Amino acid sequence: MKKITAGILSLLLCTGFLFAQEKTFDASFRNWITTDLVYLVDVAPLAESGVNFAPVTGPYDAFKGRATVWSECNVALPGNNGLTTGNNVKFQEGIEITPVSIVSKTKVVWTPIAFLNLSAGFNVGTGFAYGPFHGSMAALGSFGTTDGGKTITEEYETLTPFVHLYVEPWVEGLFQFDLAAVLPEDKKEWTHAVLQATYKIAHSAITGQEDGTVWEWQLTPQRFNGWNYDSVITLGYMFPDKIKPLSLAGVQTEISGYYNVIPKAGDWANTLKDFDPNFMTVSISPTLLFDFNEHHTLGMQVRFINRLSYEQTVPGITNTTCSGKVNGVEWIFDRIALSYTYNF
Repeated sequence: MKKITAGILSLLLCTGFLFAQEKTFDASFRNWITTDLVYLVDVAPLAESGVNFAPVTGPYDAFKGRATVWSECNVALPGNNGLTTGNNVKFQEGIEITPVSIVSKTKVVWTPIAFLNLSAGFNVGTGFAYGPFHGSMAALGSFGTTDGGKTITEEYETLTPFVHLYVEPWVEGLFQFDLAAVLPEDKKEWTHAVLQATYKIAHSAITGQEDGTVWEWQLTPQRFNGWNYDSVITLGYMFPDKIKPLSLAGVQTEISGYYNVIPKAGDWANTLKDFDPNFMTVSISPTLLFDFNEHHTLGMQVRFINRLSYEQTVPGITNTTCSGKVNGVEWIFDRIALSYTYNF
């Protein structure tokens, strides 16, 4: 039944494109599910100036998890040389489910030449709050000013599911290079040193929130409506088949942030001016990939990431309410992650 349902989704994605063509294109269909589990350690903020490394203060902070079911229609493009053979357009549709949210993901990937992918997509979803699960989709309360001139805030307030939606259109470019591709055939087996670099531009927003409003999505606070970027650079080595199941070992570096989300006027602008919401986040993640067979793949990753440290401007108000003034940057050991993919 799973195969039938996923196959129908893929067929719907592909049908319109194929029938629009004057000539016949070869199409293949693929369906898979990816499950991600993240274990976060407890790291307390230092609130110190300069650049520091915050120590781990406890073995456990939280677990996060999600499952995403994907269907894909792969349409082969004409090509008869090393750069164009195997090029294609992929139409993908996914449903992501977490304990606190559900998201529909639509994606089109065009490979015009072997080392370049261009893609675009649209994500739309909503969040839930129940029992112990909060922070799925919430907005920070209004700002105000005391008689003494200090800024005060309220706590994050849960937004109503389906009345408010998380929406994210995006575009992305991907460049990839394999050293073995430019070497003689007899030297290819042990020379798969690979580079992959992506750059993604997106506009993330929760409907019904004005520009500058601070909100939380999938338990990640301090987010805003606005244009943002995400770039991932992976350097790795792909092992020959005889070394399997170990398929790849490498290091992934990711940078992300907002282009400019500070409002030009109003209470939000006054409060956020010392918070630096345009801060560039950088993470470094040693990565291993295990390819057991055509059905089972497992990724393992540990992540170190930087974050801002703050002076508290209001007693009792924490960093998550954006009331602090930035006074430094701290690096932390953030998480251990597993990603398992099953291909139907």
